[in-house]
Amino acid sequence: MSLDVTIFDDQDQVIRSVGLGVDEHWELVQLAAEASLPLLERLHDYYSDAQIAVEELPAFLEELRVLASGEGVSPRLRLVLTDLAHITKCAMAEQRSLTVLAD
Repeated sequence: MSLDVTIFDDQDQVIRSVGLGVDEHWELVQLAAEASLPLLERLHDYYSDAQIAVEELPAFLEELRVLASGEGVSPRLRLVLTDLAHITKCAMAEQRSLTVLAD
């Protein structure tokens, strides 16, 4: 089971997806809460869906950068943050929101 950050096309088919395992999710939400990163904190519940709207994507990307540049981030979470930054840039380029799906 993973928490999947996805981009959907117009037919509700997944274009791209990044999965977060339980350990990476736990670390991400703990660090996001410590750094007061509200968009990342929106992912706090591993078992609930969330949405990052198109107009929120630049701020979400900045939060990812802030978190990735901080101390105490595990190598595994750094890889996930890189993948999340990439999918966020793709969503921005395609003018599509990110949908976070609890699997």
